[in-house]
Amino acid sequence: MSKSSRLTRVWLLIVPVVLSAQQLSNIVTHVSGDSVRITYDLGSLAENEAVTVGFYVDSGFTWKRITDAEGDLDLGVEPGRNREIRFRVHPPNIYHSTIYDLRIIDFRRMVWIEGGRYKTGSLNGKIDEKPEHIIEITGFFISRHEVTQAEYRQIIGNNPSQAGHSLQCPVVNVSWEEAIHYCRKTSGRLPSEAEWEYAARGGNRSGGYIFSGANDLNTVGWYNLNSSNDVQEIAKKLPNEAGLFDMSGNVWEWCADWYDVNYYSLSPEKNPSGPETGRDRVVRGGSWASIERYCRVTNRGFFNPHNGYSTIGFRIVRDF
Repeated sequence: MSKSSRLTRVWLLIVPVVLSAQQLSNIVTHVSGDSVRITYDLGSLAENEAVTVGFYVDSGFTWKRITDAEGDLDLGVEPGRNREIRFRVHPPNIYHSTIYDLRIIDFRRMVWIEGGRYKTGSLNGKIDEKPEHIIEITGFFISRHEVTQAEYRQIIGNNPSQAGHSLQCPVVNVSWEEAIHYCRKTSGRLPSEAEWEYAARGGNRSGGYIFSGANDLNTVGWYNLNSSNDVQEIAKKLPNEAGLFDMSGNVWEWCADWYDVNYYSLSPEKNPSGPETGRDRVVRGGSWASIERYCRVTNRGFFNPHNGYSTIGFRIVRDF
Protein backbone atom coordinates (compact mmCIF):
# COMPACT_ATOMS: atom_id res chain seq x y z
CA MET A 1 0.00 0.00 0.00
CA SER A 2 1.42 3.40 -0.98
CA LYS A 3 1.90 6.13 1.58
CA SER A 4 -0.64 8.45 -0.06
CA SER A 5 -3.37 5.83 -0.27
CA ARG A 6 -2.86 4.89 3.35
CA LEU A 7 -3.34 8.48 4.44
CA THR A 8 -6.51 9.42 2.60
CA ARG A 9 -9.00 8.15 5.18
CA VAL A 10 -11.44 10.98 5.83
CA TRP A 11 -14.41 10.78 8.16
CA LEU A 12 -17.43 12.98 7.58
CA LEU A 13 -19.20 13.85 10.82
CA ILE A 14 -21.95 16.45 10.93
CA VAL A 15 -22.74 17.83 14.38
CA PRO A 16 -24.86 18.47 16.29
CA VAL A 17 -27.62 17.47 13.85
CA VAL A 18 -27.58 15.47 10.64
CA LEU A 19 -27.60 17.77 7.64
CA SER A 20 -28.53 17.01 4.03
CA ALA A 21 -26.22 14.82 2.01
CA GLN A 22 -25.79 17.70 -0.47
CA GLN A 23 -24.24 19.99 2.13
CA LEU A 24 -20.81 18.28 2.19
CA SER A 25 -19.86 15.86 -0.55
CA ASN A 26 -17.03 14.60 -2.79
CA ILE A 27 -14.46 14.89 -0.01
CA VAL A 28 -10.96 13.94 -1.18
CA THR A 29 -7.67 14.18 0.74
CA HIS A 30 -4.41 14.78 -1.11
CA VAL A 31 -1.11 14.18 0.74
CA SER A 32 2.35 15.24 -0.44
CA GLY A 33 5.15 15.05 2.11
CA ASP A 34 3.98 17.05 5.11
CA SER A 35 1.38 18.99 3.08
CA VAL A 36 -2.30 18.05 3.13
CA ARG A 37 -4.99 19.40 0.79
CA ILE A 38 -8.67 18.49 1.21
CA THR A 39 -11.14 19.28 -1.57
CA TYR A 40 -14.90 19.08 -1.19
CA ASP A 41 -18.22 20.32 -2.56
CA LEU A 42 -20.41 22.46 -0.31
CA GLY A 43 -24.12 23.23 -0.29
CA SER A 44 -25.48 26.25 1.55
CA LEU A 45 -24.47 27.04 5.14
CA ALA A 46 -26.63 28.73 7.75
CA GLU A 47 -25.38 32.08 9.04
CA ASN A 48 -23.75 30.61 12.14
CA GLU A 49 -22.46 27.33 10.71
CA ALA A 50 -18.76 26.86 10.09
CA VAL A 51 -16.65 24.33 8.18
CA THR A 52 -13.74 23.06 10.23
CA VAL A 53 -11.12 20.33 9.94
CA GLY A 54 -9.45 18.21 12.59
CA PHE A 55 -7.88 14.85 13.13
CA TYR A 56 -7.93 11.75 15.30
CA VAL A 57 -4.74 10.17 16.63
CA ASP A 58 -6.05 7.55 19.05
CA SER A 59 -8.48 5.28 17.21
CA GLY A 60 -11.22 7.89 17.10
CA PHE A 61 -11.38 8.90 20.77
CA THR A 62 -9.79 12.36 20.72
CA TRP A 63 -10.51 14.90 17.98
CA LYS A 64 -8.46 18.07 17.66
CA ARG A 65 -9.08 21.02 15.37
CA ILE A 66 -6.25 21.99 13.03
CA THR A 67 -5.76 25.63 13.94
CA ASP A 68 -3.43 26.74 11.14
CA ALA A 69 -5.47 25.42 8.19
CA GLU A 70 -6.15 27.84 5.34
CA GLY A 71 -8.68 28.06 2.53
CA ASP A 72 -12.42 27.46 2.46
CA LEU A 73 -13.23 26.95 6.13
CA ASP A 74 -14.69 28.69 9.19
CA LEU A 75 -17.80 30.91 8.94
CA GLY A 76 -19.07 32.32 5.66
CA VAL A 77 -17.75 29.72 3.20
CA GLU A 78 -19.45 30.21 -0.18
CA PRO A 79 -21.27 27.17 -1.56
CA GLY A 80 -19.86 25.52 -4.65
CA ARG A 81 -17.68 22.78 -6.04
CA ASN A 82 -13.98 22.16 -5.38
CA ARG A 83 -13.77 24.05 -2.11
CA GLU A 84 -10.25 23.59 -0.73
CA ILE A 85 -8.54 23.42 2.67
CA ARG A 86 -4.74 23.32 3.04
CA PHE A 87 -2.46 22.68 6.00
CA ARG A 88 0.89 21.21 6.98
CA VAL A 89 1.43 18.57 9.66
CA HIS A 90 4.55 18.26 11.83
CA PRO A 91 6.15 15.83 12.17
CA PRO A 92 5.24 14.01 8.93
CA ASN A 93 5.15 10.60 10.65
CA ILE A 94 1.92 11.62 12.42
CA TYR A 95 0.21 10.40 9.24
CA HIS A 96 0.62 6.77 10.20
CA SER A 97 -2.16 7.07 12.82
CA THR A 98 -4.15 10.03 11.51
CA ILE A 99 -7.78 10.11 10.40
CA TYR A 100 -8.80 13.52 9.05
CA ASP A 101 -12.29 14.70 9.82
CA LEU A 102 -14.19 17.47 8.00
CA ARG A 103 -17.06 18.85 10.08
CA ILE A 104 -19.76 21.47 10.01
CA ILE A 105 -20.20 23.04 13.44
CA ASP A 106 -23.32 24.93 14.49
CA PHE A 107 -22.50 28.04 16.52
CA ARG A 108 -26.09 29.28 16.76
CA ARG A 109 -26.40 28.47 20.46
CA MET A 110 -22.96 29.81 21.33
CA VAL A 111 -21.50 33.16 22.33
CA TRP A 112 -18.10 34.48 21.26
CA ILE A 113 -16.06 35.65 24.26
CA GLU A 114 -13.40 38.07 23.06
CA GLY A 115 -10.01 37.41 24.60
CA GLY A 116 -8.62 39.75 27.21
CA ARG A 117 -7.12 40.22 30.65
CA TYR A 118 -8.97 40.14 33.95
CA LYS A 119 -8.42 39.91 37.69
CA THR A 120 -9.36 36.47 38.98
CA GLY A 121 -9.98 35.50 42.56
CA SER A 122 -11.27 37.48 45.53
CA LEU A 123 -9.67 39.04 48.59
CA ASN A 124 -12.95 38.45 50.45
CA GLY A 125 -13.43 34.84 49.38
CA LYS A 126 -12.24 31.47 50.65
CA ILE A 127 -8.58 30.56 50.89
CA ASP A 128 -8.63 28.87 47.48
CA GLU A 129 -9.74 32.15 45.84
CA LYS A 130 -6.54 33.90 46.87
CA PRO A 131 -4.44 35.66 45.83
CA GLU A 132 -6.18 37.90 43.33
CA HIS A 133 -4.10 38.02 40.18
CA ILE A 134 -4.27 39.14 36.55
CA ILE A 135 -4.51 36.52 33.81
CA GLU A 136 -4.91 36.68 30.05
CA ILE A 137 -7.42 34.55 28.15
CA THR A 138 -7.56 33.77 24.42
CA GLY A 139 -10.99 34.19 22.79
CA PHE A 140 -13.40 31.24 22.58
CA PHE A 141 -17.00 30.26 21.90
CA ILE A 142 -19.07 29.05 24.86
CA SER A 143 -22.62 27.71 24.88
CA ARG A 144 -25.25 30.27 25.79
CA HIS A 145 -26.76 27.93 28.36
CA GLU A 146 -26.00 24.61 30.02
CA VAL A 147 -26.43 21.48 27.92
CA THR A 148 -30.08 20.50 28.23
CA GLN A 149 -31.54 17.06 28.75
CA ALA A 150 -32.94 17.18 25.19
CA GLU A 151 -29.54 18.03 23.70
CA TYR A 152 -27.77 15.34 25.69
CA ARG A 153 -30.31 12.69 24.69
CA GLN A 154 -30.02 13.68 21.02
CA ILE A 155 -26.26 13.08 20.99
CA ILE A 156 -25.75 10.30 23.56
CA GLY A 157 -29.08 8.49 23.23
CA ASN A 158 -30.15 8.54 26.87
CA ASN A 159 -31.10 10.99 29.61
CA PRO A 160 -29.48 10.29 32.99
CA SER A 161 -31.44 13.03 34.75
CA GLN A 162 -34.22 12.34 37.22
CA ALA A 163 -37.54 11.51 35.55
CA GLY A 164 -40.28 14.12 35.57
CA HIS A 165 -38.20 17.17 34.65
CA SER A 166 -38.66 19.23 31.52
CA LEU A 167 -36.22 18.33 28.75
CA GLN A 168 -35.28 22.02 28.74
CA CYS A 169 -33.70 21.64 32.18
CA PRO A 170 -29.92 21.19 32.31
CA VAL A 171 -28.82 17.56 32.10
CA VAL A 172 -27.56 16.34 35.50
CA ASN A 173 -26.22 13.09 36.97
CA VAL A 174 -23.44 13.30 34.36
CA SER A 175 -19.92 12.56 35.55
CA TRP A 176 -16.94 14.61 34.40
CA GLU A 177 -15.91 11.74 32.11
CA GLU A 178 -19.40 11.61 30.57
CA ALA A 179 -19.36 15.38 30.04
CA ILE A 180 -16.01 15.05 28.27
CA HIS A 181 -17.46 12.31 26.06
CA TYR A 182 -20.38 14.56 25.04
CA CYS A 183 -18.02 17.44 24.29
CA ARG A 184 -15.82 15.29 22.05
CA LYS A 185 -18.81 14.02 20.11
CA THR A 186 -19.89 17.61 19.40
CA SER A 187 -16.46 19.03 18.47
CA GLY A 188 -16.12 20.86 21.76
CA ARG A 189 -14.50 20.71 25.16
CA LEU A 190 -15.13 21.75 28.73
CA PRO A 191 -14.04 25.28 29.66
CA SER A 192 -10.95 25.74 31.74
CA GLU A 193 -11.66 27.18 35.16
CA ALA A 194 -10.12 30.49 34.07
CA GLU A 195 -12.25 30.61 30.90
CA TRP A 196 -15.36 29.82 32.92
CA GLU A 197 -14.78 32.69 35.35
CA TYR A 198 -13.92 35.13 32.56
CA ALA A 199 -17.16 34.23 30.74
CA ALA A 200 -19.20 34.34 33.96
CA ARG A 201 -17.87 37.85 34.61
CA GLY A 202 -19.06 38.90 31.14
CA GLY A 203 -15.67 38.81 29.42
CA ASN A 204 -14.45 42.24 28.37
CA ARG A 205 -17.96 43.63 29.00
CA SER A 206 -17.80 42.85 32.71
CA GLY A 207 -19.67 45.10 35.11
CA GLY A 208 -17.74 43.70 38.06
CA TYR A 209 -20.75 42.01 39.66
CA ILE A 210 -20.70 39.54 42.55
CA PHE A 211 -22.79 37.03 40.60
CA SER A 212 -22.87 36.40 36.86
CA GLY A 213 -24.66 39.49 35.56
CA ALA A 214 -25.88 41.15 38.76
CA ASN A 215 -25.30 41.81 42.44
CA ASP A 216 -28.82 40.51 43.16
CA LEU A 217 -28.77 36.73 42.65
CA ASN A 218 -32.56 36.53 42.39
CA THR A 219 -32.47 38.28 39.01
CA VAL A 220 -29.91 35.99 37.36
CA GLY A 221 -29.87 32.64 39.14
CA TRP A 222 -31.70 29.79 40.86
CA TYR A 223 -30.43 28.92 44.34
CA ASN A 224 -31.75 27.46 47.59
CA LEU A 225 -34.07 30.38 48.40
CA ASN A 226 -35.91 30.62 45.06
CA SER A 227 -35.56 27.24 43.27
CA SER A 228 -38.33 25.28 45.04
CA ASN A 229 -35.58 22.79 45.86
CA ASP A 230 -35.24 21.56 42.28
CA VAL A 231 -33.47 22.21 38.98
CA GLN A 232 -35.16 24.72 36.68
CA GLU A 233 -35.44 25.19 32.91
CA ILE A 234 -32.60 27.04 31.24
CA ALA A 235 -32.69 30.77 30.40
CA LYS A 236 -35.58 31.77 32.68
CA LYS A 237 -33.47 34.37 34.52
CA LEU A 238 -31.62 37.35 33.03
CA PRO A 239 -28.36 36.74 31.12
CA ASN A 240 -25.03 38.27 32.08
CA GLU A 241 -23.24 41.01 30.14
CA ALA A 242 -22.01 38.52 27.50
CA GLY A 243 -25.48 37.02 26.94
CA LEU A 244 -24.87 33.84 28.95
CA PHE A 245 -27.62 32.32 31.10
CA ASP A 246 -27.48 30.52 34.46
CA MET A 247 -23.77 30.81 35.17
CA SER A 248 -24.69 31.57 38.77
CA GLY A 249 -26.99 28.92 40.21
CA ASN A 250 -29.27 26.24 38.71
CA VAL A 251 -26.48 23.63 38.37
CA TRP A 252 -22.80 23.58 39.11
CA GLU A 253 -20.78 23.26 35.90
CA TRP A 254 -17.87 20.91 35.31
CA CYS A 255 -14.61 22.58 34.25
CA ALA A 256 -11.65 20.86 32.61
CA ASP A 257 -9.19 21.48 35.46
CA TRP A 258 -8.02 19.36 38.33
CA TYR A 259 -8.67 21.12 41.65
CA ASP A 260 -5.88 22.40 43.88
CA VAL A 261 -6.53 24.68 46.85
CA ASN A 262 -3.22 26.50 46.27
CA TYR A 263 -3.32 26.73 42.48
CA TYR A 264 -3.85 30.50 42.30
CA SER A 265 -0.42 31.11 43.81
CA LEU A 266 1.14 28.96 41.07
CA SER A 267 -0.96 29.52 37.94
CA PRO A 268 0.62 31.01 34.80
CA GLU A 269 -0.40 34.45 33.59
CA LYS A 270 -1.76 33.32 30.20
CA ASN A 271 -4.46 30.67 29.64
CA PRO A 272 -3.98 28.73 32.91
CA SER A 273 -5.27 25.17 32.61
CA GLY A 274 -4.98 23.90 36.16
CA PRO A 275 -2.64 21.40 37.84
CA GLU A 276 -1.32 18.42 35.88
CA THR A 277 -2.76 15.91 38.33
CA GLY A 278 -5.29 15.75 41.13
CA ARG A 279 -8.10 13.82 42.75
CA ASP A 280 -11.14 16.04 42.11
CA ARG A 281 -12.26 18.19 39.17
CA VAL A 282 -13.31 21.83 39.44
CA VAL A 283 -16.96 22.86 39.35
CA ARG A 284 -18.18 26.45 39.18
CA GLY A 285 -21.31 28.53 39.61
CA GLY A 286 -23.31 26.97 42.41
CA SER A 287 -26.65 25.22 42.00
CA TRP A 288 -30.35 25.21 42.84
CA ALA A 289 -29.43 23.73 46.23
CA SER A 290 -26.61 26.19 47.01
CA ILE A 291 -26.60 29.06 49.45
CA GLU A 292 -25.98 32.48 47.94
CA ARG A 293 -22.23 32.77 48.51
CA TYR A 294 -21.52 29.56 46.60
CA CYS A 295 -22.98 31.17 43.47
CA ARG A 296 -20.43 34.01 43.34
CA VAL A 297 -18.37 34.16 40.12
CA THR A 298 -15.14 33.71 42.10
CA ASN A 299 -16.28 30.75 44.20
CA ARG A 300 -14.50 27.44 43.49
CA GLY A 301 -15.92 23.97 44.07
CA PHE A 302 -14.73 20.44 43.41
CA PHE A 303 -16.21 16.95 43.04
CA ASN A 304 -15.17 13.41 42.21
CA PRO A 305 -14.98 13.19 38.38
CA HIS A 306 -16.14 9.56 38.32
CA ASN A 307 -19.59 10.31 39.75
CA GLY A 308 -22.68 12.14 38.55
CA TYR A 309 -24.66 14.45 40.83
CA SER A 310 -28.16 15.92 40.77
CA THR A 311 -26.66 19.41 41.17
CA ILE A 312 -23.97 19.29 38.45
CA GLY A 313 -24.25 19.83 34.70
CA PHE A 314 -21.97 21.43 32.12
CA ARG A 315 -21.67 23.68 29.09
CA ILE A 316 -19.26 23.40 26.19
CA VAL A 317 -16.53 25.55 24.64
CA ARG A 318 -15.31 25.59 21.06
CA ASP A 319 -12.14 27.23 19.82
CA PHE A 320 -12.14 29.16 16.57
